[in-house]
Amino acid sequence: MDKLNELKDYFDAQVCSFPGKVQYLYRDLGEPVRSLSDKEKEQVISASMIKIAIMLCLFEKIQEKNISFEQTMLPVGKEQILPDSQVFEYGERECSLYELTVWMMENSDNTATNVLMEYLGFSEMNSFFGRIGLKQTKAERFMLDYDAIAKGKNNYISPEDFYICMRILYEKKKSDQLYEKGWGIMLHNRDHEDLMRYLYEEPLCAHKSGELEGIEHDAGIFITPFGTYFLGIFVSGYRKGSKMETEAMRLIGRLSRRVYDFYKER
Repeated sequence: MDKLNELKDYFDAQVCSFPGKVQYLYRDLGEPVRSLSDKEKEQVISASMIKIAIMLCLFEKIQEKNISFEQTMLPVGKEQILPDSQVFEYGERECSLYELTVWMMENSDNTATNVLMEYLGFSEMNSFFGRIGLKQTKAERFMLDYDAIAKGKNNYISPEDFYICMRILYEKKKSDQLYEKGWGIMLHNRDHEDLMRYLYEEPLCAHKSGELEGIEHDAGIFITPFGTYFLGIFVSGYRKGSKMETEAMRLIGRLSRRVYDFYKER
């Protein structure tokens, strides 16, 4: 327990020195179960973190309707394509559920996400979130819908809810090919600016990041030669339009590096 206390002291010192709100959850997935957390059950604006819950909702619908992940196609109309999309910069097209999921999770493409959200429906998504035990996760708007934000609508999650989603994916991938494909997609996340920032060893990590103005989150499951663990760090409430976005990414990177070293040194 001495090493775990040292890890907690390091987290406390780093978090206290950051001018914003930091929520975190670390949990060992092996034996004995070790964990550290702070404000992990509190709701936070999700940014792109809600996309894992959307993916799980999609998987349930695919299995309930017995449809193909790879061959079920959805149209992506010109009016649906957001200005931040690189995937759809060549215009409208038809895409499979698999393609849309890859772009939503690997590229964090907001156009792909909105197409899937429209396909699922807000009522169905929020009902699903409750059924799987997510207490703070709620979808109220499409991605980049600033009019909805101005009306007080947003998307929410908590570190604990994100952990529940990851644990479902991690456990079901062992016996379910659809969830195994979802796990593989998350292993190819292209954002290495946060949790992976200082990990030159490049351990296997199935994760998702999310950012908006004043918000920087990253969370996922690490599989290392020394052990398997979940780490989620959610940073919010820092001053917008400043260098604090970079400092938030560096904070997440430092905390992630320290947890990885904790495993190496055990």
